[in-house]
Amino acid sequence: MSRLWYDSYMNSSAVGAGRLSASGTARAWIEALPAGTWFRSAAVPGERHVVRNVLSRLMAVERPIIGRVAPSVYWRQPPPRHPRYGKAPILTHSADSVLAPPGSGYAGRNALHRIGWCRQMPYRTTIAIPYRNLTPPPSPSGPPVLFVERHNRRRRELNWNEATLLEAALSSGPADYRGWDHAMSYFDWANGWMKQGAPIRKDAFLWAADAENPQTKWPAGEGYNSFDSVIGRLAADLPDIVKAP
Repeated sequence: MSRLWYDSYMNSSAVGAGRLSASGTARAWIEALPAGTWFRSAAVPGERHVVRNVLSRLMAVERPIIGRVAPSVYWRQPPPRHPRYGKAPILTHSADSVLAPPGSGYAGRNALHRIGWCRQMPYRTTIAIPYRNLTPPPSPSGPPVLFVERHNRRRRELNWNEATLLEAALSSGPADYRGWDHAMSYFDWANGWMKQGAPIRKDAFLWAADAENPQTKWPAGEGYNSFDSVIGRLAADLPDIVKAP
């Protein structure tokens, strides 16, 4: 009896009995992802060596259902390539969020642009991470992603959306001459920047903001657009403005 046949038999038997093997569980998790979803190999359930084998097998078939953009970073079904040149896609915000460790979010001008408080699109994607000495994986095309260190350990408890909003508040607030209500309407309208399944939790957001020191690290706006002022207005408006994805 060949090992390959035996493995196939055991897997099919487990499924028939209402159970999945370890590799079957990992494969089922990947197959259930919506098309275009980016994910890390560490997110796939199962032991690491099993997950590695499943990922390798899925990419080795004639028509793979996943692709890899960097070590340990994959997508469910490859995004479309240019029909003539075959260039790999530029990272989108859905991919950026899996390139960085927990507690990370868009930094500075990137954060302002993503949430609708700035119309100038930065040339290079910058991600704020609450860790030291981490190097981002390479981008498939375009300028590489840049990691910038933030030393507030409380950020590690934030999700991607919360960290991005905190960065926006630290980056001089909404520079909108039409006022706060207009800025918040853009924030709510442009909520496509929000990573799905990561609603902004008011308590966690304010707890992390309380440990920031914008005076020494970030040149936050003055007066009405100061960090304290922006955080205060966000604290008042979060329950009504921020909606869970």
